[in-house]
Amino acid sequence: MNLEEWKQSGFYVSYQNRKIFLKEEGNGENLLLIHGFPTASFDWSLRTEERKSLIS
Repeated sequence: MNLEEWKQSGFYVSYQNRKIFLKEEGNGENLLLIHGFPTASFDWSLRTEERKSLIS
């Protein structure tokens, strides 16, 4: 997956006047990843493919 495909596979929500990008993958037990860099969920996606459900 390239960066543009990654961006298109997520969505934004608003929280306290902030725009937050979310991406949900899989359908098993949830693993929530909290981070500060905009591309961290893209970086992690390469290492977490074996996870059943990923929210980043």
